[in-house]
Amino acid sequence: MSIYVSIDGDNIGELIEQAILSKDEKRLQEISNKVTTAITIFSSQIKNQIPNSTIILAGGDSAILKIEAQSLYEVAMKIKEVSGQFFQNFQLFSVSIGIGTSLIYSYLALKFAKANGKNKIVAYNGQKFEILGNIIPTRGNLNDD
Repeated sequence: MSIYVSIDGDNIGELIEQAILSKDEKRLQEISNKVTTAITIFSSQIKNQIPNSTIILAGGDSAILKIEAQSLYEVAMKIKEVSGQFFQNFQLFSVSIGIGTSLIYSYLALKFAKANGKNKIVAYNGQKFEILGNIIPTRGNLNDD
């Protein structure tokens, strides 16, 4: 069975807007570099730690992966483990993650995670959403260098 994982950075648009409205090109470039690097490394870590994973999209503050696996919830718990370790170590920003058995279900789970406070991992099996917890205990900030 195919499992899809949709990842999106939390509040990155606001940081970008602040930099643009402040005419701070240096800050804008810094945000872009940090976010893109973090999402790329994080996606690669998932791919390397979960067998049969493919990165479909990794760019900006978003990523989508496809994983061939038997259990949606086994994949979800592994993603939660990998993401918690990664974002606790880097403390750059938080992400929301949606996991489902189709691209649409993973997207809906991602939107559900964002609507329920962000920094969450949510699984959706086509019948019910399940919040599996926070990615990191407290949100990091790009200003924490």
